[in-house]
Amino acid sequence: MKQWTIGIGVLFFLAVAGSAQSLNLKAGIFYPQQHSDLWDINTDNLTGGRADMLNAYYGVEYENPVGRYATIAFEIGNYSRTRYAEYVDFEHQDGSPINQSFSLKMTPIEATLRLYPNGHRRVFCPYVGVGVALYAWTYEQWGEFINQETWEVTEGSAETRSVAVGFTTRAGFLFRVRRNIGFSIEGKYNYAKGRLSDDFQDFELFDLSGFTATAGLNFYFD
Repeated sequence: MKQWTIGIGVLFFLAVAGSAQSLNLKAGIFYPQQHSDLWDINTDNLTGGRADMLNAYYGVEYENPVGRYATIAFEIGNYSRTRYAEYVDFEHQDGSPINQSFSLKMTPIEATLRLYPNGHRRVFCPYVGVGVALYAWTYEQWGEFINQETWEVTEGSAETRSVAVGFTTRAGFLFRVRRNIGFSIEGKYNYAKGRLSDDFQDFELFDLSGFTATAGLNFYFD
């Protein structure tokens, strides 16, 4: 939450005080790819599925032109999802469910080079972009854990708070309805893997990659 608040303040200052082309507000959905062993274990052993991790994404972006056909964009976003689940094949001796939950929170901070084949000052402007990103992320897992050797059920929790470096690609279009206002539709793919803390021993890098689809409202200052 702290990174999100600071990022919005910085981008807003750049937009109104500098020579920004636009300040863009985005809302949509993020679907984590979930291609690593801890994700696989949770999917196999707990109720629900990978689609349950789909949730809302919010972002704010500062975009500045670097010529007629290109811009540099800086975006900060927010995603958070908690799943409350039960073990599929195990239960307590009295028949009650064994509960375990997990949560993923991410704050991506992205820098993107965006290319507009027809230029970025037209009414309708398709674009593609590539960039790099930092992902501040927190993964937590808590509840009842089963010891695979003794089959004892105990209460516990595990957590990782870290930052990962990744890449982003995107494509979309913007439509300028007035000189200072437009809207955009965008799809992007983020790639990143993070190292889990010692709470999660013997697991491979944790997959933070995923797909995002957003609609945006653009405010132009040029």
